[in-house]
Formats: sequence, structure tokens, C-alpha cells
Amino acid sequence: MGGKVPTSYYLSNNLPVAKDYMKTMTIGAGGKKKMKYDVDIARSILKWEFMTEGGDIKYRIYNKNSNVTNDFVPLSQVDSHMVMEEGEIICYEPGQYTLEFDNTFSYLRSKKLRYHILINPPSSSENVY
Repeated sequence: MGGKVPTSYYLSNNLPVAKDYMKTMTIGAGGKKKMKYDVDIARSILKWEFMTEGGDIKYRIYNKNSNVTNDFVPLSQVDSHMVMEEGEIICYEPGQYTLEFDNTFSYLRSKKLRYHILINPPSSSENVY
């Protein structure tokens, strides 16, 4: 109908490949893991990249200030076994930021998580508002 589809448009079956600097942890079936990071300097950048083996996973990034929870990345289910999940947020306030991996929806499968989390202080040339 529309002609032959060019092979460059074909989806490949290439799964993400873990990088050498990534750490590894296993999240059991029905389990959760929380990793807490202290940010001491306002406007620091929290960067993440991760992938899973064994299926998709949910993740969330938040912090708590005086019993108020601020969601920077609300709980989202991602196909990190198909594509590397990457992102960053600006931490406008110092405090403890939590990265939570949630596998509670999976009753039978544990997930191998390969991840790299980095906190970069703001650059000196950055304008402060």
C-alpha cells in the first residue's frame, strides 16, 4: 500500500548493555529497594541511568521535608529491560533524595538491576536565580 519499508526503520532486537562502571543489585520478587542520597549543595544535579534483566520495573524519585513528600519522578513502570532508562533532576534544596525501585507487582520474578547514580554540584558559571 505504502511501498516497501526501508530496513533502517526495522526495530532491532538489541537489548541494552550494562556499562563497566555500573553497580549491580537484585530486587527480589515482590520486593522494593530504596537508595538514599544526601545532597549538600542547592541546585546540584542528580543523574541516573539503569537497566534491568528479567523484565520491567517501577521506579520513583522523591524527598521528604518536614513530613511533606515531594515527588520528582512519580512512580512509573518502565521497560528498562528493553531500553536503558536515563534522566536527571535539579535538586533545588539540600536534603536527602530517595531513589526507589519497586518490584511488588511481580510475584514470581526477581530483577537484576544495573545502575549508576551521580550527584554533580552546580557549575560555577551557572546563574543563580
